[in-house]
Amino acid sequence: MAERKSIRELTDTEKSDFISAVLALKAEFSAVDGLSTYNRYVLWHQLAMFQATPFGNDLPQTRRNFAHRGPGFLPWHREFLYRFERDLQRVSGSPDMALPYWNWEVDGEQAPADQPIQPIWSLIGGTGAEVPINPDFSIFVVEDGPFGIPVSELSNPDTFRPDNPLLTLTVTPQMVNGEVRVSMARSVLMRNLGAGTPTLPNIAEVNAALAIPAYDVSPWNEGSDLTQSFRNALEGWQPGWPNVAAGSVPGLHNRVHVWVGGSMGPGTSPNDPAFFLHHSNVDRIWAKWAPAGGNPAFVPMENGPYGHTAQDPMYPWDGRTLPESVTVLEGADPKDTVYIEPASG
Repeated sequence: MAERKSIRELTDTEKSDFISAVLALKAEFSAVDGLSTYNRYVLWHQLAMFQATPFGNDLPQTRRNFAHRGPGFLPWHREFLYRFERDLQRVSGSPDMALPYWNWEVDGEQAPADQPIQPIWSLIGGTGAEVPINPDFSIFVVEDGPFGIPVSELSNPDTFRPDNPLLTLTVTPQMVNGEVRVSMARSVLMRNLGAGTPTLPNIAEVNAALAIPAYDVSPWNEGSDLTQSFRNALEGWQPGWPNVAAGSVPGLHNRVHVWVGGSMGPGTSPNDPAFFLHHSNVDRIWAKWAPAGGNPAFVPMENGPYGHTAQDPMYPWDGRTLPESVTVLEGADPKDTVYIEPASG
């Protein structure tokens, strides 16, 4: 059984073992296509985002894809985390290794200036060093921590050798004659903590989502009523919720991606190990949520949008892209995952 704990509760040994396992996945390269096991997760996430699911009766503004903007968002990422966790267990030789979670709502209670110096960033490295690309644009390269590369090494050709496990994966998909074609390149880990939006979500905002009575409602997209759609409130596509005074500030899950910035921004966001700690917390929040008034824990069971209805297969575990087939409802199953709540909250 995988017992997921807050990063604040990890022992030094647990921290070291987790980092070592992630690095092992980054260094485990396939002899077939040269991708590391870690980078395969980056590729899956990007391709799931790239492929829009059929519109049906969607609102005009929908941009739903196989992993986002619909009821399948939480099951898809639960399955994604579960598989990543099993790979961590395999390379570590520890069947009990579990993904930690970053309970960012606790960090969100801190002053904005203190949020970028919370415990997660001493574990996986912090914000990046500014590297100007032109007078109007800079990148912020993570230099510290186990996944960082010093800026001084960016001019060293050896840094960008294909088997450097610290490089990130840039994925550019295109639709050609009805088929997805992919080009890939290498980059470095980037973060710009707090630049995209000033603060992380806080405890009150998470509690507001937990109080929503239903998992989701029609039209099953980013337009679903936030007073009735726990999934949509947690995913965070409607700016300002639950604090309308916040204006254009993204909602819960999305705000965390924007707050971290850099590599956490595009569809290749699993390039940043913070992605897995973030989504472990998103999954924890879902595990804490309880449907009210007899509402089902997942909807729609039928007649919903393809890829987001209970018995639909989830890309890439759809029996075609990969030989195994996992339905949305199977992805929603918590399996053997247990979240350990910290004594101090």
